[in-house]
Amino acid sequence: MLMLKRLAVWLIETLVQVPLLMALLMLLTEPSSDDRWFNVRLTLFAVNVFMLGSGYPITTGIVAILFRGRIRWLYPTIAALLFVVHEQFFLTGWAPPEPIHIQIQASGASLVFATTFLGGKYLQRWSETARNS
Repeated sequence: MLMLKRLAVWLIETLVQVPLLMALLMLLTEPSSDDRWFNVRLTLFAVNVFMLGSGYPITTGIVAILFRGRIRWLYPTIAALLFVVHEQFFLTGWAPPEPIHIQIQASGASLVFATTFLGGKYLQRWSETARNS
């Protein structure tokens, strides 16, 4: 049952990360046109291509099932590191990152750390509530 709870919390975290990463990209990159809806759709497409194309959800899902709950800050740290690694190799490969990529990596890693840390706190409360019932 705990593994299903971990998976459910991971899924919610991943779904929350998509709009947050969209907002981050829209803040860090300059819009190329005045059509805001086009920029939102383009950013949604870019975030989804990154999430699915880089394998980020698969690796974080596996790591969440294996490492979540033992040490509270361990999984958020690993997830943030995975975000940076996936972003680096998906967008630029082995080339040194450009300044905008460093900003995206640092901000994205902070977002990922925050969402996974809060998700871990929620999972801990959910598990304690189930034990007390």
